[in-house]
Amino acid sequence: MDTGSSRDIQTSRSSDQGGFSIRTMSAVLSLLFCLLLLDICGSIEGLEITAEPGKNVTVKPGDDVILTCRASHTSTVFVLEWSRDDLDEKKVFVYKDGRPFPAAQQESFRKRVFLKNNQMKGGDLSVVLKNVTVNDNGTYECRVLKRTKRSILHSPPISTISLHVSPLSPPPPPGEGGKQSGDDAGQEDGDSHRLRGLIVLPVLAVLVVLLTGVFGLWIFKKKTASNQSSEKQQNPEQDLLNSGCEAQNNPC
Repeated sequence: MDTGSSRDIQTSRSSDQGGFSIRTMSAVLSLLFCLLLLDICGSIEGLEITAEPGKNVTVKPGDDVILTCRASHTSTVFVLEWSRDDLDEKKVFVYKDGRPFPAAQQESFRKRVFLKNNQMKGGDLSVVLKNVTVNDNGTYECRVLKRTKRSILHSPPISTISLHVSPLSPPPPPGEGGKQSGDDAGQEDGDSHRLRGLIVLPVLAVLVVLLTGVFGLWIFKKKTASNQSSEKQQNPEQDLLNSGCEAQNNPC
């Protein structure tokens, strides 16, 4: 009786381990599938682009841009200012007394510019400019005003970034020339979509095949374990006889 029970336990453990490994693999493949779909969907919307200091950055309308700025120490920062060269008094973004200061901010930038790191950890003074438009063209500067015991020190720009937002292509004018330029633009877009399709579709196909195979293997193992359990339940007397023979070391 003990031998039969131990065999049942071993069979159950191996079945559970096999089912766990299959379920784990299926979960991993499903996660990869979802991430791939998110990547495809995300490519349709605006991109988030990081603009490094001292560089010219070109983006498209609708993109989000990270304007990078870093300071060695933030404990002495009294006011953080992001400005643009063509603005007079109002700023792109102002952070004062531990919070944003929208009263000093240009109207067009309100609710569109945020700190990348709310705590400014590691001296990160970068901001995110959301949903850029062609009106956001210009040179952006990051400055900090530091408080001392006697006065407030104005520092030169820590970061300077030139941002260019390229306008979307206008619709082709009527006529042969406009038709030709429209065809060229359409051909470029078509080539880009076809290239992405050539990469994405095979990956999706492989993931679908793998998911189908894993699910089929899981069903097969589950069915096999169920059949083995049914056979043992149908022949309890034979199992008892076999266990008794093994205990006496005699063939039955």
